[in-house]
Order: sequence, then C-alpha cells, then structure tokens
Amino acid sequence: ALPIFNSPYLTIKAALAAATSGSTVFVAPGTYTEDNPVTIPSNVSLKGDDIRSVFVVPQNVNSDLFYVSGGCYVWGLTIKDYLANGFAYNPATPNQNVFVSPYIQNITSSTTTGTAVYIDGSKTSAVSTKAMILGFFTIINRGGKGVHLVNKAYSQAVNIYTDRKSTRLNSSHVKR
Repeated sequence: ALPIFNSPYLTIKAALAAATSGSTVFVAPGTYTEDNPVTIPSNVSLKGDDIRSVFVVPQNVNSDLFYVSGGCYVWGLTIKDYLANGFAYNPATPNQNVFVSPYIQNITSSTTTGTAVYIDGSKTSAVSTKAMILGFFTIINRGGKGVHLVNKAYSQAVNIYTDRKSTRLNSSHVKR
C-alpha cells in the first residue's frame, strides 16, 4: 500500500512536532535546512525518500542535529555540514526511559569535525537500554568521529562504513 500524505509541512522539525506515537513522517526529495536540534519523538518513524535525494543540514551548525527517543526509527537521509552530533539523546532529558532502542538505518553522514552518532548512557534512566541500533551507515566525517559511546552506552552496529580520516568507533566507560 502506498503511504497517505495527509498534512505536508515545510520543515522536518514541524512535521515531527505534529507527529504522534506510531506515526511516520515521510520526507520528499530535497535539501532541508532545519532549525536544530530536531527531536524525533518516541515511537515515530522518520523516513526519507532516499539517501541520495534527501539532505538535511543544520541552521545552527554548532548544535546537535537530531535528538532521538525510545522506539524511534530513522531511514533514508543524508545529514551534512554539522559540527556537533548528528544523532544523540537529548541532554535536557537525562532520565528518559528508553526500552526500545532508537534504530538509525540507511544514513549517510558528511561533515568535518562532527560526530555522526553520540551515545551517552547518562542521558537515559538507570533501567534504560542506553543503546542505539545502527545499520547501513556511511560516515564521511573528515576529522570527526563516527560513533562515540560514553557512560555505559552501547550499540548494535551493522555495516558501518567510514572514510580513513574519521575516528570509526570511540568509546569510554562502555558497558561490558
């Protein structure tokens, strides 16, 4: 079945702000300059048309681009030109319960000194998974970090591709 597009929005941030649990925000081809950070609510999917046709750039290059929440799913985007984190847990909500890990799949990251995925276990509650699932992720962060895990965070990462100038996986205080 084809998706039904009920309410088009001019920005991804506006569409996600209107999304409710269980819904999907579809992103048409184009370049989206977003007033970041952009929060992906719990149990909401964000699906781009394709990584080669949907580009997300930050309005605020020194701020995180996307904050993920429990059970969210992200697919089919290219994020670029950010200097902070591409995907992270929201530091303003350090006790959030995350029982279903965010799933970030089929993404390209292209930037200089940014970190594609920053997983800080202290930004979730003590009983949370403290994880993100990553799959089919191309990371071209020249001088930046690919995936950075801190404070007992962990990740299930499959098919992560990086350029030779990116730090591929950086961790400290990783859950063992």
